[in-house]
Amino acid sequence: MASVKIVLRNEEKADGTYPLAIRVTKDRKSSFIYLDYSVKPVDWDKKERRVKTSHPSHARLNNYLIKELAKASDTTLELEGSSSSISAKAVTSKVKPTVAPTFFPQAQDYLDDLKKAGKYNP
Repeated sequence: MASVKIVLRNEEKADGTYPLAIRVTKDRKSSFIYLDYSVKPVDWDKKERRVKTSHPSHARLNNYLIKELAKASDTTLELEGSSSSISAKAVTSKVKPTVAPTFFPQAQDYLDDLKKAGKYNP
């Protein structure tokens, strides 16, 4: 079973903040999904894995983190239910695909997923 957690990465940005990421761990191998936000270490509660109230947008940011964590957890459970041999990279690529934002590459990626599942026969 894979574990999914929100972490504050140790990579300092030029403005003194650190990026937030979702860590997916399966079979002791981790993969990261970087989120669009970063915070200062004093605004991060390491134990609760949430943004502290000292951050000006803490409520909105925590709601965003909960939503993204739920999405990653749902995808992990869905993939584990359909196949027992998935990797952490497979989960991250499913949650945050790296295909181009145009229609045709996304459609091709969707068709490839259907072919792998045996649900598409051209």
